[in-house]
Amino acid sequence: MNAENFNSYHHALKHIKQAFDPEILTSAKKRILDGIRQCDVSSLSEREQIAVSRGEAPDSLRLDSKNYDIWSNASNEVIQSLGDFLWIYYPPQFRNIEKEVQEVRWHQDAGFNKALGNKAHKQIMTCFIPLDEKPSERVTVQFSREIYSFLEHAPTSNGFAAGLKRDFMDLIHYDLELGDAVLFGDFVPHRTFAPEDTIWQRSSFEFRLIRKADALGQKDYFDLLEKKFVQLEAPSPLNH
Repeated sequence: MNAENFNSYHHALKHIKQAFDPEILTSAKKRILDGIRQCDVSSLSEREQIAVSRGEAPDSLRLDSKNYDIWSNASNEVIQSLGDFLWIYYPPQFRNIEKEVQEVRWHQDAGFNKALGNKAHKQIMTCFIPLDEKPSERVTVQFSREIYSFLEHAPTSNGFAAGLKRDFMDLIHYDLELGDAVLFGDFVPHRTFAPEDTIWQRSSFEFRLIRKADALGQKDYFDLLEKKFVQLEAPSPLNH
């Protein structure tokens, strides 16, 4: 039994074609990369400088509520595949990988979630969205379809909060097109992967989704049914 036919959101793994509007994705990529190029890295906090060196966006771009515009016309298949994981937590993860030192090694997202301590959610799902015109020609994400419970993680030598020092079997990566997405559960092992003859560069979004019942107080989320930002106990200040 592997992750593609195992009935548990912890182990969900699904490639969804034409999940998002390619034009909206291209516009989002341009907005963020233009902002990164115009950013004075020396003026950033030490935390942000480290994040940018890992291929992430500075706070001014990462916290921009416009990043959620791509969900305005997400396909019905995406929404239906999420079950009751319909609150996206804020902010999303934007990655602009340009060199091998920025690779993310084997891990489960549950490992990163646990590293958040009292800010961790009970369970999360991730929606991976490539933003390049031809994602299949670029570095991507590789998954293991083997079924695991939570594995103990440790910080990695290249600066990430959680990683797994082991090998995995039953591996898969998807030939993605612009507009496609991959949904996966928080127990699915995955890593940065460069198929043969691909470019070591990728721009992508990763959105983490939770159940409303698992929401934390005084934290912002984007409600996919209401199409607006929400908090558990008060209105969100992110709505304009």
